[in-house]
Amino acid sequence: MVSMRKTLTRVLTTLLLLAALEASASSLPETRNPAEILKVSNSKLTVVNVWATWCIPCVAEMDDLRGVDAHFRDADVRLVGVSLDDVLPGERSATKAKVKTFLAARRVTYRNVYYTGKLAALEDFLRFEGGIPITIIFDRAGKELARTQGIVTKAGLIRQLEQLLKRSR
Repeated sequence: MVSMRKTLTRVLTTLLLLAALEASASSLPETRNPAEILKVSNSKLTVVNVWATWCIPCVAEMDDLRGVDAHFRDADVRLVGVSLDDVLPGERSATKAKVKTFLAARRVTYRNVYYTGKLAALEDFLRFEGGIPITIIFDRAGKELARTQGIVTKAGLIRQLEQLLKRSR
């Protein structure tokens, strides 16, 4: 009886996880306005990660970002990925479908948006020169607290976020 209960619990947990993964990958909202990126989160800290499927360092850090998201799942920290895949020529619907498939295959459950605006507007808003990946941490008011140009690590980003959370108490 105990073995059957454990098996049933594992099956239900797996089904719930798969449903969450499907929902997060299927909901890839588009935005043209860079300011809307921060509006998707009302958390104490928002971690914005700008990336693209064709960016090798971006893909390399995805598992660490998933780990950071899992670590802070019950805290007041939200990750928001910003896909730049639309900046390359091609049909938007096909490219967006590719990004959705990419996110689902990598089991990314944190929020992502598909950026369709002008790259220069995003660069101005986030104050960067287009090099990705870039990870920027904002407080609830939209004030930048920290940034990392290049790959982040799970341990390093967790440490940084925990320090920022302590300061904001």
